[in-house]
Amino acid sequence: MAFENAAAGDSNQQYLVFHGVTQSDLAKIDGVRPKYTRVTYYWDVNLLIIKLMPSGELESAHREFGKNITAKIIGMGIPFRELVDVGALQVKGSSSSKEGDTCFKPRSRHYEADLPTIVIEAGLSEPLAKLKCDANWWLVQPGRNGGKVMIVVTISIKPKDKSLQIEKWENALAPARPNTRANPATPIPIQIPTRIQQITIRPNATGAITPNEVTGAPLVLHFEKIFLRQPIAPQTDLTFTANELAEFATDFWDCLK
Repeated sequence: MAFENAAAGDSNQQYLVFHGVTQSDLAKIDGVRPKYTRVTYYWDVNLLIIKLMPSGELESAHREFGKNITAKIIGMGIPFRELVDVGALQVKGSSSSKEGDTCFKPRSRHYEADLPTIVIEAGLSEPLAKLKCDANWWLVQPGRNGGKVMIVVTISIKPKDKSLQIEKWENALAPARPNTRANPATPIPIQIPTRIQQITIRPNATGAITPNEVTGAPLVLHFEKIFLRQPIAPQTDLTFTANELAEFATDFWDCLK
């Protein structure tokens, strides 16, 4: 019933958690679950988490943002085939598997087992903690030959006030800890999943010159992290200005009218 309610937009419950799910059970669930769902499965503890998107329109958040990424690279003169949209790619980790919402791989990662370099995850209403867990999951996976996910972009959708919160997550050096006898300095730098940017897009008051207020812009996605090579002019980082993000939000909410 939760599947049907979510598909009809009648439920505000986006994450369903099931314990005691075997891999055999998962195969059966995969055969009947609705199109607009994403699965994270921990086979070491038989735990299944299903993310529900209440409608195809709400799924457009990550899809449209992915299209904007493709448009940026085409605008630099890069063939779109250089960055492959692999959609809701399912990735197997050491003790779990997960489906992303929209994922991209550069052509240099041409093996099926290669991880994407950039992943976009969208969530409805109040799943910021879960989106953080999603970002963490992608960024800690070692990947084939150590090829890791480099960037995770999360989009939190809040229909009540028609706002969007976009966050960029990357692995970054952990903050230095005080060097004490109980906590000696770590000789090797440690990188951990870290929120690098946070951008909020809210509607302006009626009569304002622009329909949306954007804080935290621009959003910068570094070219080298996406393509795993240095840019060659006119290639450069993918930069989304405040105006571009405002237009993205306007187009997104217009699709829901």
